[in-house]
Amino acid sequence: EFDPERTMASSERGKAAYAKGDFAAAIEAFGEAIAATEDVEDLAKLHSNRAASHLQAKNFAAAAEDAETTTSLKPTWAKGWSRLGQAKRAQGKYLEAATAFDKAAELSADAAKAAYEKDARDARTLSERASAYYSSAFSSGGGSSAAYGPAPDAFAGTTTGRLLQTLTFGARMLVLFNFAQYAVSFDAAGIARRYKTMLFALMAAWVLGTVRRVGRPQFSKVYVQRVLADPGFPRGFGAFILLVSKGSFLPLVPLVYVESAHLAGDLIERFRAYSPTLALKALALGESLTLLDGRTGAVGPSVLHNAALIEVLAGLAVIVELATPKRNPMFIVLYWQYLQVRYVLEEATPGGPKPLKAAFAKLDAQISGLLATTGVPGILRTGYAKLKDVLARQVAVPQPGQPRQPRCSIM
Repeated sequence: EFDPERTMASSERGKAAYAKGDFAAAIEAFGEAIAATEDVEDLAKLHSNRAASHLQAKNFAAAAEDAETTTSLKPTWAKGWSRLGQAKRAQGKYLEAATAFDKAAELSADAAKAAYEKDARDARTLSERASAYYSSAFSSGGGSSAAYGPAPDAFAGTTTGRLLQTLTFGARMLVLFNFAQYAVSFDAAGIARRYKTMLFALMAAWVLGTVRRVGRPQFSKVYVQRVLADPGFPRGFGAFILLVSKGSFLPLVPLVYVESAHLAGDLIERFRAYSPTLALKALALGESLTLLDGRTGAVGPSVLHNAALIEVLAGLAVIVELATPKRNPMFIVLYWQYLQVRYVLEEATPGGPKPLKAAFAKLDAQISGLLATTGVPGILRTGYAKLKDVLARQVAVPQPGQPRQPRCSIM
């Protein structure tokens, strides 16, 4: 039964509930108002208000339905089209949102028109980001590096894939949690325990990520080659070196740094189901912080380069430790062998990124600059040049048919 007074009362009750943040009550009240009127003007406003309430309650499909009803009832009302744009944007349907905002701008003037035009542009930008992000394999599993390209997921869309994704996420959370506690702990036993836990969690994250990207373990040469070429291999191998040789804090930092960037991507991926728009905004924030690639959600190349620079500095630090009571000769040998293996793998990957090579080049430029200073003995420059030559031969990748150079290596 249509009742104008009931319509008015229910509408006012809905507005009051909305203002208090009680969106469920607002949805109910606006629904009662809709049922009590047949006035087209009132119906358009009430459906628009209920759409706004649904948006706040995260009922995006219902919000879009009410907004579409609003535009069909009053197609010349800019606010109705704007509401539809908001609902479509919340659903992650950015091109449809842009079309709705375009219509709102067409029906508006001055400041409102400019605002709607900006909404339309922003929606198209989100569409471009979403297209790149959701088409990348990262969006079905994460754990890749932008520099290496999106990582495939051998179990995408399967129960096994979801389980591996959850376990990887848990391992990364464990790494970050223990690192935070490790950094503020003063208990020697607690520090040692958390250090070990972090390393086991890092290796677990690597193993799980490798299985997702490369597939189930196989006893074959091809599988081993794919594992060695996997961008996550250096982190897992580095964690293993630190574990078996009881390494120090600084070499751990780049491993946790890279894993934290992966975790940021994982969190955005999980948040995507809740709010696609906010997930993409978080992705943009990750890009501004140089943690993530803004188009694919993968770890940003600057993270890899910064981590490599820290690794090189850590290599120098462990050499300096030789002069302290904390010296660990076994760790020094293993860590520098680890850096050597990393360097060789980079060189053996045609077209791949070479962050460690870039880090050593940066260090070389600094040392060469110091040695070029007036007053530095020529013997130091000669000695450094010979050292560089020896190191270059150690990490040289043999060409086909070229005999292998003997070198000390744990690989």
